[in-house]
Amino acid sequence: MSIDTQFLRHHSDVLEYALGKLNLTDPDEVSHDMYGAACLKEFEIVLQQSGSLLRKILGGYLADNRRLIAWFLRIFSVTPRSTA
Repeated sequence: MSIDTQFLRHHSDVLEYALGKLNLTDPDEVSHDMYGAACLKEFEIVLQQSGSLLRKILGGYLADNRRLIAWFLRIFSVTPRSTA
């Protein structure tokens, strides 16, 4: 099975760039806050896309998608939200 990782690679590169710029700016500058927010958002996108790609790859090996999601959440120590 072939998966397209271009989206993931792009956002990973953007995250690295924003982190580099964040480390170079003075914490009192507005650009520091801007790069910090960009790092956070890009990290969220990378994490979400990683989970999606992992689910695509491993989905064929497990009969139940819930087991895969529970395994993924356990690895990253994320507590699932209540759907109530």
